[in-house]
Amino acid sequence: MSTLSQIRALDPAALASAADGVEATNSAFGKATDQVDRHVDHTFSTWQGDAAAAAAARAWSDRVVGRGIDNAVAEQVEALRAASAALIPARDTVVRIADNAMGAGFTLHDDGSVIPPRCDTGDPRTDVVAQACLDDEATTFEVQLKSALSIFEQLDSSAADTIDQITIRLSTFGGDFRTQGLWTTGGPDGDADAALISSGRARDSELERIGRALSADRGVSIEYLDAFYNGLGQDELTELFATFKGWEADGDPNAAGWADAVGNGLLTLSNPDYGGSWERVPQDIRDTLHYGYEPGSREPGSGNRFDRLDALGGILGEANPEYRPGTEMGIELNRVAGYMAGVPTYADPHLVPTPHPSYYDETARTFLDIGTRNPDASHHLLTGTDVDGTPSDFDRDEVLVPLLTREWEDDGATLAGLTDWIAADAMASDPSDPADIARAQRAGQAAFGLAEVLSSPASAWDGGNNFDRFLHMPEPDGHLSDRTLGEVNPLAVQSFSEALAPYASDMVGAGEDATPTHGFGDLGPVPATRVFTLLDTDPAAGALINGAALAQATDFDRRFALDQLGGEGKYTYGTYSGRLQSLVEVGLSSAYENERMTEQAAIDTRNQYRSDAFAVAQTLVTGMVAALPGGMATGPIVYSLGVLVDCEIINAEGQYVGRPSGIEGLDTSEYLTETRAQNTHRYNMLNALVDSGHVEMTDLPEHLIDEGKLRERNGIVESILISQLPDILASSGIDGGALGYYLGVADAGEGDLRNIVYPDQRDGESGFREVLLNDVVPGGGERWDYAR
Repeated sequence: MSTLSQIRALDPAALASAADGVEATNSAFGKATDQVDRHVDHTFSTWQGDAAAAAAARAWSDRVVGRGIDNAVAEQVEALRAASAALIPARDTVVRIADNAMGAGFTLHDDGSVIPPRCDTGDPRTDVVAQACLDDEATTFEVQLKSALSIFEQLDSSAADTIDQITIRLSTFGGDFRTQGLWTTGGPDGDADAALISSGRARDSELERIGRALSADRGVSIEYLDAFYNGLGQDELTELFATFKGWEADGDPNAAGWADAVGNGLLTLSNPDYGGSWERVPQDIRDTLHYGYEPGSREPGSGNRFDRLDALGGILGEANPEYRPGTEMGIELNRVAGYMAGVPTYADPHLVPTPHPSYYDETARTFLDIGTRNPDASHHLLTGTDVDGTPSDFDRDEVLVPLLTREWEDDGATLAGLTDWIAADAMASDPSDPADIARAQRAGQAAFGLAEVLSSPASAWDGGNNFDRFLHMPEPDGHLSDRTLGEVNPLAVQSFSEALAPYASDMVGAGEDATPTHGFGDLGPVPATRVFTLLDTDPAAGALINGAALAQATDFDRRFALDQLGGEGKYTYGTYSGRLQSLVEVGLSSAYENERMTEQAAIDTRNQYRSDAFAVAQTLVTGMVAALPGGMATGPIVYSLGVLVDCEIINAEGQYVGRPSGIEGLDTSEYLTETRAQNTHRYNMLNALVDSGHVEMTDLPEHLIDEGKLRERNGIVESILISQLPDILASSGIDGGALGYYLGVADAGEGDLRNIVYPDQRDGESGFREVLLNDVVPGGGERWDYAR
């Protein structure tokens, strides 16, 4: 990766100057070629005979080469100018952030690390607060700088690849005058190599040469791959792959790399980022994918479709992890995986051939693994759109529902790849960067699509109830079970929770001014409850989504308090905070209403999950990560299971262990009583004032302090919170009337959801069954009241 000092020393404008020089030279070359054309045309208009015909053919060949060189050089000029235009602002962004950080007194390392100055005023309490602020500011600078460095690197690499590809084409013009380019091995000829293999007369040494060419460090040109793969097609590629695998089994140390390269080359050929395209993929391979997932009666020859899918899966399964398909191929691979996942093991063999179930799992997982390497392909699947942004010609439910309801042998680890990129892109590290905003927009759209599928009571695939299906996953024999999505595919559900955690506030209708996310649509109260209910079916996933929601609720309270010190404060923050707290509680209650546990078991489990959610929320709020507006963190680590490890909820082996709730036999399903909820809001505000230095610890009563710090929320009895916090907040600058109004708004926000899901204000079966499962939504429950 380019270092900070290297980027400072670069002058991307020199690329545009070079383009001007190349263009001038190419213009002279083009004029000379045109003059040659005129002389050749004149000569052969008067000269006839066999010799003339031979000379004319060679002259025409050279003229074609000249034209080709002219066009390629023109592309080179355009590529140089495009690179200059992209790299100049990218470099300026890097330099600007670096200069701002250094101007503020921070130390910068070449890899983008930012080190804050040490605060040493002589007052330990002042130093702690000031150092925390400096550390947070350093983290923000570092995230912005490393993001800018990464963007520059991506643009630079993309420009280099484009220019390299054109250079490769230039190196292969001229027939007998062809030279060996950087990406070639002995000047390989794709057409010739394909013809050699097709003839059946290729010697082992020649196959080895082809294997070395395909697996060379710099690869071969896209033109070579195009000619080679299209000259062979799937069957002969399969035979070549099998040959290399056979040599690998016999102990050839190089054969494994050659087998990998067959899959690598196919993915390269499909990907526009490498100069390829979906149209360059051999037609018979495109047909294998296109017709492989279409269910229906067996037509003549269709019995081999599964064998061909299996063979293609074998080739692609060997592709190295750093290779990924183009978006269109990725979409096709994901669709095939969905089709194969939806073929039940009890299907009529006269209609659908049914190999052993492990076949579907292994091959489908291969396609899904390869397809989800391209986040754009996952985005289009989750949003139901085509590569051009128009509605796709398939319904996303027909792919996603089978993928979600299949019981995968890896507990959904491969399926998790569908969404494991979303959290990292959820927030733009530089809100002024259009590219950052576009990535965040794409992530939000994908997350919203996932939430829609999880929460839909009516599937566009088969008319069934998606939400009910995910609560009662189908068995291999087709019958519904009592097992939930989280029990069957826990690793996938944990990834879904990670992907949706940044959008908890969006799910309760928070406006764009309150969150740093983009692209997440209007979900509504009941669908949001369904999403939380499903994520609560896995304990680790539930801890993460609930913890994120509580952390964001806490942050709204804190922001209101800090804004009040300046005479401002948005009361809508109270609405969002109350709704988030209520969403956590209602989701937990709904999950265990579905489980139909005995009363005490439900109490104990809810208490455990609630305790875990508080542990996650505390981790997010107490400075283990730097926060942005809306309770979001500056990096994806917050929304990874690493947070759960930090909270001791996941052990070293990756197993959920949880924390003791410390509440024995107490049913806290009515946790959000008005008094307790208001105390929580007040505590969050006091915590913000203490952290910001507006309240000194020495000014607080001793029973609010533990080892020099403000006690945790659950460590303070309710009566003290009721009697003392209002006066402390008032003396610190929080207007009593404003505080009272905020608490009232928050209480109304809590009621927004409970009044919809539980019209009778209790955890009753009627509320859960009618509202969540059967989609009987009380009046006004279709969407949040945004007027508040």
